[in-house]
Amino acid sequence: MDPALYEQTVAICTDFGVLTAAPNDGAYRTDLAQAALEMLGDLDTVGESFTRIEVELRPAASRSNSG
Repeated sequence: MDPALYEQTVAICTDFGVLTAAPNDGAYRTDLAQAALEMLGDLDTVGESFTRIEVELRPAASRSNSG
């Protein structure tokens, strides 16, 4: 988590009343996310292996409500 973006989010949230006050110093943590990423091992968590596929969109079948 980018510290500057965290600070920007806090500023927006306090300016617009989403938060009544800025969180305390312990609120900004990256250790939990880092530990989770380490537990995932070699799993692609950033989409480096993403490949586009073609998807055909079709209209939904009509349903009757004869309840």
